[in-house]
Amino acid sequence: DAGVDRVILGTHAVEHPEALRWLATEYGAERVMAGVDARGGEIAVAGWRETRGNYLRWAEVFVEQGAGALLYTNVSVEGLQQGIDPEPVRALIEAVPCPIVVAGGVTTVEDVRVLRELGAAGAVLGSALYSGRITLAGALEAAA
Repeated sequence: DAGVDRVILGTHAVEHPEALRWLATEYGAERVMAGVDARGGEIAVAGWRETRGNYLRWAEVFVEQGAGALLYTNVSVEGLQQGIDPEPVRALIEAVPCPIVVAGGVTTVEDVRVLRELGAAGAVLGSALYSGRITLAGALEAAA
């Protein structure tokens, strides 16, 4: 309770999924998020250098272990400002019963609209916001 609203575990959640259960028990599932960094249908770990199996199965494991939300990053499009790939997002939202925040490729207001329509709980606006390809006001309007 030192001002932290939520923790996000990435590779550690893959290597030690039981840590999610412990954190959820100690602090509440709403404060525990697991990172689902995916490339080509597989979860990417260790700085995205390795893959460890199907990202949807890992998402299910994370939720079963107590993660209250997931941060999905499509590492294949991260930072390229070429738009999102909606199909893996749709598959993830359909696979697990928790909020999904999407990162990787969110470049335009249309990307934000698509994510809203898919049912994403949020979007990370990284390099597109920094470079001016999208404005915060435009993204908020598209998300409403």
